Amino acid sequence: MRYEIKNNYFFFKCSNQQRAKFISFPYNNESDKEIIDFIEFYEVATPKERSFATKHKRTEIKKFCYLVNVKRQTEINSIKVKGINKRNWEFQLDHIVPVSYGFENNIPVNLISSIENLQMLTRFENMMKSNKITDEAKLLLKKWGYE
Repeated sequence: MRYEIKNNYFFFKCSNQQRAKFISFPYNNESDKEIIDFIEFYEVATPKERSFATKHKRTEIKKFCYLVNVKRQTEINSIKVKGINKRNWEFQLDHIVPVSYGFENNIPVNLISSIENLQMLTRFENMMKSNKITDEAKLLLKKWGYE
């Protein structure tokens, strides 16, 4: 069941662009579920509980907004990535500069999801790389001015 987020308090804390993306975004993984659970809690919580929860969840909400935007923009840009036709269970689309690093260092979504930051890797290579900053990532960060 999809949760209707557009009438929620946190919906109004995001930009208009993020709001538009939230309305049609399919929530289907654990981190999304955690945000939805929090939002549902927020609607029935007392003002004191809301205040406490908001202070502790603000970062997660911002991260969620960031991830939604990166996911969508990456999908749009992925069609132009060399080897994208190999994308399946064995080959995965990878962000050279990790999305988590982008969020933590306030790197704009358009850079994190740009074609120059996307590459095809085998599932094993992608798991081994994880969210590490490689030499290639360091070069991109330098090019973008985020050393």
